[in-house]
Amino acid sequence: MDPQMESAGSPEHGDEFPETAGAPSMDFEVHIIDGADGERLAHEQAKVIKDVLEWLDQQRSNNGRNRAA
Repeated sequence: MDPQMESAGSPEHGDEFPETAGAPSMDFEVHIIDGADGERLAHEQAKVIKDVLEWLDQQRSNNGRNRAA
């Protein structure tokens, strides 16, 4: 495994959680990116989050719901 990749919530790290009946399972990996590449990624992620929130707000408005104050 890449030293900069670390699996969270995995048995090899001693992070075993009891299963909850009917709960979906999820696996994920964390990649740490720093320096200029990390800054570019942070800006891109912020823009995407902003775009999604604006889209959600527009959908609420289109459905006759009031905009948040």
